[in-house]
Amino acid sequence: MIRHLVLVLSLVFLLAGAVQAQSDSDSKGEVFFGYALNRTNQEDALDDAGVPNDIGSLNLNGFNFQLGLDVGHTNTTNFIGIVGDIGGYFGTQRKLTPDDPQDLKMYTFTIGPQFTNRSHKVLQPFVRALFGISYIDGNYGGGISDDTGFAFILGGGLDVKVHPSVAIRIPQLDYIGMRHNSVSIHNFRFATGLTILF
Repeated sequence: MIRHLVLVLSLVFLLAGAVQAQSDSDSKGEVFFGYALNRTNQEDALDDAGVPNDIGSLNLNGFNFQLGLDVGHTNTTNFIGIVGDIGGYFGTQRKLTPDDPQDLKMYTFTIGPQFTNRSHKVLQPFVRALFGISYIDGNYGGGISDDTGFAFILGGGLDVKVHPSVAIRIPQLDYIGMRHNSVSIHNFRFATGLTILF
């Protein structure tokens, strides 16, 4: 797990360095940090694993951190950037093992392109597609416990600028797909927080 985390973070910083070196005079970027609510569908994952159940979904609370750098623009207002995204989500699994509740931790480490429309001075919507890895620590079901797998994120959001270098992200909505032990895990993430522009 640590090896995968170091690899993803190294890739993010190498790409960031390359972008800075190519267009140092006009490069722009952003850092986002905020609260994340991840609704993960355990019922579907267990069905995929051939385990009949009706345990439904589980809400996990956590954080979302992103580093983004603009790498170009389609015109003077629409920017294309590359974003590294790290998320951590935590909760207690009670329905799967009622007599033995277990802490559940999920992490995502992804990177990919982001398109941001900056034509409005205050409202700046964005969409992106990110790819990387996910890590689960705890009893998820379907034989998944302490496992690393594939992850992708499709989504977007809206930054509301309150200062030339500060925006409030309300909201950010993402679908997070994971693949662990040949089982698909469907997650929906809501995040909100502060974006620092540089």
